[in-house]
Amino acid sequence: MPTDLMQGNLLPLKRNATWFIIFGALITVLGFVGLGMVVSLTLTSMVYFGILLLVRGGVELVAAHRSREWGGFFFHLISASIGAVSGLVMVTRPAMAAETITLFLGALFMVEGMMVLFAGLIYRFPSWGWTMANGLLTFMLGLMLWQEFPFSGYWFIGTLIALEIIITGASYVALGMFGRRLARELTVS
Repeated sequence: MPTDLMQGNLLPLKRNATWFIIFGALITVLGFVGLGMVVSLTLTSMVYFGILLLVRGGVELVAAHRSREWGGFFFHLISASIGAVSGLVMVTRPAMAAETITLFLGALFMVEGMMVLFAGLIYRFPSWGWTMANGLLTFMLGLMLWQEFPFSGYWFIGTLIALEIIITGASYVALGMFGRRLARELTVS
């Protein structure tokens, strides 16, 4: 790749590297604040997701009405009903929704962990030890969610959201640092 082309495409990154670092640091701090309020994050996300499902149910209801003469009428009507009822439950009972989703995720993690463990044992492909470790950790996470139920329902989803915010912030910082290093390297050459 020619240097001129690379410099042109990366010029905005070089110019805004400091801002990426600043914004990344702020986002990371917000993620750590979120770790201190995981229950609120969990319940808020359930309400937010419930509202999205209610809106989706309304849109499906309009689609059902618009397709009365078409064969998809009952599909849209059933989909609208399921979405609206699920959304209503999530908005009115966010704790119960969080517990249910966490319980489901715990079961999913245990089954997936066992499958990965068995795959590692049976096939013993390159780096199968890492696969076994992955399966074991996934299974243990699922088991932990089940053992801590119903309390895990209050903190698990919020913890995932906070960790995602921290990782996003760290990636912006890393991008800014790369932009700074790139600016130095292109200035020297």
